[in-house]
Order: sequence, then C-alpha cells, then structure tokens
Amino acid sequence: MGVARDRRQDPRCVWSMPVKLCWEGGSRYYSGWTHDVSAGGVRLGVGQFPALTAGQKVRLGLAWGERQALLAHEELVPATIIRTIKGEGHQDIAVQFHERQVKRGQLDRSHMADIA
Repeated sequence: MGVARDRRQDPRCVWSMPVKLCWEGGSRYYSGWTHDVSAGGVRLGVGQFPALTAGQKVRLGLAWGERQALLAHEELVPATIIRTIKGEGHQDIAVQFHERQVKRGQLDRSHMADIA
C-alpha cells in the first residue's frame, strides 16, 4: 500500500486566531477560530452555524494582527469551502483563498513553520 502524497501547494502552520465568516453577499457574520493557516487557505472551526457545504463562497475576517475588533469590507478575504467535517456542536471546514495571502502581506516566512 502506497503512502499518500501531500497535495498542498503552500506550507501550513498551526495558528489559532479568531475568525469571522459570512456567505458571499451575506450580511450576518459567524465567529470561529483557525486550526492552521497557509498562504493558500485555512482550516477553521465554527460553532452554531447553518450547515456549510463544499463549493460555497464565503468571506473571512481573519485576525492577522493586533487591530482586529472591526474590519472593513475590503479587508475580508474571499474564499471557497473545500470540505466540511461535522463535529459535536461545531463544524470544521477547510477553505481555499481566492488569492494567495502572501501577496497581501498577511503571511510571511516568519509565520510559516511546516508541520508534519
């Protein structure tokens, strides 16, 4: 039996930070937390959220720095849900950013530590 090859294009790092999530075009925000982050996407958990499905377009408000109490609309990151895992009282989701976040300066080499 062969070993599965990692298909990620970007290294990821364990990084727990608050996140806001809403459907593309929506106005209601839901809170969550990140598990790990890369320049190409994020894996996060959300609590009481309506069922999310792969392919849904969302916008994320990620707490990259110190000033994160309020985020302007243009600071929200567009993304697509890749997969979801329903847990007890929460849902874990993996999302792919529409644009790599290194370009926006949020992630740099000092944040990135490969995890196995």
